[in-house]
This record gives sequence, structure tokens and C-alpha cells, in this order.
Amino acid sequence: MNSSKIFLKDWLLLHQHNQIELADDWYVGFSNELLQLVIASDLYDGFPIEQQKMVALLLTTYLEDCVAQEGGWCRFKETQMELYKRPLPFYTITNDYIEDEVNIEDIQFLLWCFNSGPVEQGVGVVDDPFGDNLLQLANAVYELMIEKFNQAPIGLGDSFDWVVEPNQFQNHLEEKQETSESEVITRFLELTNGNKIHYVYTYKELELLFSKGLNFKDSKESLVELTDFSDFVVLAYQKRLIIGVGIAKYFSDTDNVHYSKTKAMDEAYVLFCEPRRCPFPILEYAMNHNLLADASLPIPNGNQLLLENWDFIARWYLGDFYGVSY
Repeated sequence: MNSSKIFLKDWLLLHQHNQIELADDWYVGFSNELLQLVIASDLYDGFPIEQQKMVALLLTTYLEDCVAQEGGWCRFKETQMELYKRPLPFYTITNDYIEDEVNIEDIQFLLWCFNSGPVEQGVGVVDDPFGDNLLQLANAVYELMIEKFNQAPIGLGDSFDWVVEPNQFQNHLEEKQETSESEVITRFLELTNGNKIHYVYTYKELELLFSKGLNFKDSKESLVELTDFSDFVVLAYQKRLIIGVGIAKYFSDTDNVHYSKTKAMDEAYVLFCEPRRCPFPILEYAMNHNLLADASLPIPNGNQLLLENWDFIARWYLGDFYGVSY
């Protein structure tokens, strides 16, 4: 069996139907044409053949969804419009962008998706959505799709949610309750002159804040897991306090004397890309109050791309931890 060829069974894995449809054979043939472009590209040079095949299959599914105007791609774009009033992050959408046809920006974005995402260890892989190799392959794929678009049959439009998991881009931030302040929040705001966010640099200072300042009787027991850490951010959130660990140095705030612009520029992107690195309410508060203005993705123009697309990036990388205060 030729391992560098895509077969019908590979194609059906991305769809809800099990019986072969007339359109399926055409799209399998097209996916093999795309596969040759992927294999020959600098972007996927040296990648395992199974990964190259998956890229070709997903790009073909994109074409099928565009032709049918149904499927996972269409559902993803609808969600993007609901959340951000635009179909895609990163890219400038001009009048040349046609909703019911293939678009070069879509293909560029999908290649970014295929190459960027969480990993089990570390903060995740962040590809450049404007990288030369990415743009070169996107152009080649786009030209082939435009050439074949009018020949492409209308499929069932039953592709799975192949861009992202169905719940990943739902607005599932913990429900914000309009409640009166708790006693601990009232006391905290008195100590911080009304500031909802506060910076504490050592564990000893943190323990004193809770034991002496806030009169927590069991503060040592409550904070014991933080004994070996420092550089804390404390946020008044609803009726409780949330603590972020090891992140104060990234927050550009006049009250934060330990802020490091260099570290913020080099490292703060991990708050958006590494699950559990920063409680989401702290991240959201920081972005709403311009406290992470120097954060930058580790790619060209990374600061602007992050600041303009931070919510999308957080949803993409944090997954189930998006919106969670833990």
C-alpha cells in the first residue's frame, strides 16, 4: 500500500456519513493533488507523511465546506463573527474577501492553525501567521483551489468541527454575579486604596497580607502550597480573592515596583498560551486595564498581533482553562 497516498477511508474520518457519496471520490482525488504541494513545500519539509496527509485532508475539507456552505469551517466562521465581528484573527479582511468562496486569508489562517497549538510540555507552539514559507504554500494551495472551484461537487456539508472543538470558542467565562462585596473584599480594597489588583513579591508578605491585613485565621494552612513561590498578583474577583503565582513582573502598573519590561516582552505571552499559568480573571482584568501592554508573541510583530487578538489566542491555547479562575 502506498503510504504517501490519501484514501477514501482517510477522507471519511472527517465526516459524519459512512456511506460513500458521489462527491467523495472527487475530493479524495483533489486531496492527493494538494498532498503533493504540501510534501514539496518548505513549510512541511521533513514532517511525517501522516501529518502532511492530514494537512491536505483538512484543506480539502475546507474547500468542500466552502462549496457546500455547510460544515465545520462554516460553523467556525459563524462563531468568530459572533465573538469578534470578523471572520478571522490576524489578517486584514478587504473587499476582495468573498464569504461563499475560498479566500487566501482563510488558507493562511488554517496553515497557522495546523502549526500552532498547545503541547503537553511547555507553553505551546506559536507559528508566524505571516511567515514566508506559510504564505508561499498558501498561495500555491489557493491557486489550485481557484482552478478547481467550479468543478468541485457539492458534498453533504457534514464535516465534523475540525477547526476547533465545539465548546472551545463558546463564551463560557464563569458567570459574573452582581453581588455585594464580601467582608474580605471590603477589607482588601481598604488596604489597597480601592485597587482591585495588588502585587506581593514574597511569600512572607503574602502570608502577612492574609493573616494580619485580612484577618485570615488559617492563612498559613490556606497558603501552604505557595510557600516556595514569589511574585504574586492578588485580584478581588466577585466575593473572593484570586492569586496568580510568579507573574507580577509582567504587569505594567504604577503600583508594581517589580515590573520588568524586558521580561514582559520576552515571557508574558505564556500567560495566554500555557494553561494554568495565570487565572483567567487576572488575565482578563489585566487586558481590560492595559497592564500587559508589552506582552509579545515570539514572532515578528508579536506585540501587535497579541494585543489585537488576545482573546482568540487565549481561547485557542488555554482550551478548557479559558474563563476558569481555579
